Amino acid sequence: HIGLLEFLNERGVRVDESYQLDVGGGAESVNTLWKTRGLKREIKTSAVSDAVPYEFPLVSGSTDYVDFLGNSRDSFFWFKGRYFNGAPFTMDVKLNTADAPNAGAVLLDVIRGVKVASDRGLGGAIAPICAYGFKRPLERQPLAEAYKLFKEFVEG
Repeated sequence: HIGLLEFLNERGVRVDESYQLDVGGGAESVNTLWKTRGLKREIKTSAVSDAVPYEFPLVSGSTDYVDFLGNSRDSFFWFKGRYFNGAPFTMDVKLNTADAPNAGAVLLDVIRGVKVASDRGLGGAIAPICAYGFKRPLERQPLAEAYKLFKEFVEG
C-alpha cells in the first residue's frame, strides 16, 4: 500500500480515498482478529498515511480469517483520485500470496542489520534498520530511500 501510494504521488497523482483489505487463512489473520486488531490497524493505517504529504480517507489492515484459504492471503487495494488536469481515476489491485513468507526477507535483513550494529558496538533504535524494517519507525523514509540507507549501513 505504501509503495503504491508513493508511486502515484511521485507521478503527480492525487489520491482522494484508499483502502487495503486483507483476507487470509494463516496464523497472522487469526492473530489480527483478537484484541490487538484495532491497535494493529491504527498503526498500519498511520504508517501508510505517512506515504503522501497530505491527508485523505484511508483504511489499511487485515479484515478477516477464512480457514479454507490456509496459508494464503488475498490483499485488495483500492484507490480513487485525480491525475493530469484533475481527471478522475480509480484503481483496483488484487494480490494473492503465500502468507507465511511475506515478511521473511525483510525479517532476515533486520536480523542481519542488528548483527552488524552489534558488531560495531551500537545499540538502541538504529535509524536505517528501523526505517527499512518496521511500519512505524522514529524517522520514516520513503521505501526506496529506507532501502538505500539500510544497504549503506550494512555494507558500511
